[in-house]
Order: sequence, then structure tokens, then C-alpha cells
Amino acid sequence: YSMEAALVICRAHRPSPLYREIVFILGRMGGRQNTKQALNIIIEKLKDVHQAIEFVEREADEELWSILVAACVKDANLIGHLLQHAGAHNVDPVHLIRCIPEKMVVPGLSQGILKTFQDIKLQLHLREGCNSILKQDVLDLLKKLYRKRKRAIKVFQGQRCEICFNERKNVKDSYVIFATGEVYHYSCLDQFVNRSFDYESQQNKKIVNHAKALNTNRKNL
Repeated sequence: YSMEAALVICRAHRPSPLYREIVFILGRMGGRQNTKQALNIIIEKLKDVHQAIEFVEREADEELWSILVAACVKDANLIGHLLQHAGAHNVDPVHLIRCIPEKMVVPGLSQGILKTFQDIKLQLHLREGCNSILKQDVLDLLKKLYRKRKRAIKVFQGQRCEICFNERKNVKDSYVIFATGEVYHYSCLDQFVNRSFDYESQQNKKIVNHAKALNTNRKNL
């Protein structure tokens, strides 16, 4: 269906326009002008601060946050509701409080500020818990990686060099073995470091990465 046609129908509805439906349609239509209209309807007509906050967060537009705060500070009841929900959302409570006019009497101001900081404290506790879990996950993964790195690498009889495809060049030639199982003659891989190659070849990309690793760790070989 046509969004524009649906918007006209909702606005023409009587005895009053279908404001929630209008907000939904404007949000679906997108565009800064439409989202501003939708936010103004939520604030001025629906007077639903919670929905306004959710709408602004969903749109992820900093300008909408400014519009929301500027609209709420004009109405003592709206600013009180905004304070009630500020701590649970991405609203700067300090900036919000500073925007309140000096002589404005805000119903439930002290309770709103208290709830805001309680919500912020709860969020901080949740983040600390999540960080602890993530740190433990990282530690477990590092231990798993360390165990894999410690494993011996099995080289099969007759396994060939990935560059020259020969089993052995001479008795004195050294081998380079990677954890992924690839085997190279040291001399082959060493020569490959400065050789021109075709980047489109996946095989060459792999060899180049191994050659770079050899060059980085040359002192340890």
C-alpha cells in the first residue's frame, strides 16, 4: 500500500487523527523531516515520553535528542517523566537537569533524580558483570589457544614442500613446519620473501603470509 495514502487517511480520521498510526507511518517513511514530525506528535499529542525516548533511540539521531529535551523542558510534567526514564536510556541526566528553568516546579523531581541515578547504578553493575564474563571467556579461549599451540605437528613420510613440491633438496636442508600443517624447505620459503607473485592466487597468498611469518621470526629459527 502507499505510505502517503495511508498517512492522509490517518490524518483525516475523525473525531481525532490516528496519532500512533501516523507516528508509525512517518517512522517507516524515514527521512529527517518525517522523523521530526513523528517525534513532535509523540511529545505534543500523545505526551508519551517513554515512547519518545524509544523512538529517538531507534532512529539514532543526535538532533532528535536535542529536540526531545528542548520540548520536555517547556512542560514540567514532561520533564518529570523524562527524568523517570532517563537513567534506563541514553539520556544525559546532568545536561537534562541543567536545562530545567530555575523557577520551574517539576512534580516528583527528587524521586525522578533518585530513580535516574539508581538506574545508572544498575547499568554500571550490569556492565561490570558482563565485563567479568567477557574476561573469563577471553582467558578460557587463550588457554584453549595455548593448548593447541603446544601440540606436536605430525609430518607424514613423503610430505612435499608447498613451493617446490619436492620431498627433500639435500640432506642438510632445513624444514619449516606451520601449525596448519604446511611444510616448506627453509631455503624455498626464504627465497619466496622477495619474489614477485600473483595476488589473485589463493595459494600464493597463503605462502606469502607464511613467508612474512618466517621473516618476522627469523631470529628464532
